[in-house]
Amino acid sequence: MCGNGNLGVDLSQLIIAPTAAYKVDQQHSIGVSPLIAYQRFKAYRLQPFAVISSDPSNLTNKGYDSAWGFGVRLGWLGKLSDTLSVGAAYSTKIKMGEFDKYRGLFAEHGGFDIPENYNFALLSRRRLR
Repeated sequence: MCGNGNLGVDLSQLIIAPTAAYKVDQQHSIGVSPLIAYQRFKAYRLQPFAVISSDPSNLTNKGYDSAWGFGVRLGWLGKLSDTLSVGAAYSTKIKMGEFDKYRGLFAEHGGFDIPENYNFALLSRRRLR
């Protein structure tokens, strides 16, 4: 509880990733996906934090705010043997628009970028006889 009610935040993220893939040869494939990101955020009853906010009038109780951003994901899949494949992918940082209604809550005056990330996988298949 905070003051006379519950405090909270609501963050939703959607990333649309249409993908194109190309089989380089029998053992290797590559792919690329443009990343189209959408975020929606609201915060409520965070008034006690106004004393440490860089912009207390844009901290809480502003309803939903939204932001769009773009990035790219690159991937590779390699077949090392009949039973073992390896995959790897890299996604760039997605630079998002700012949450102007909440620039007193987030660093960089409303920034909420999605960080870059790396993925790695080993895929093992058992041969059926």
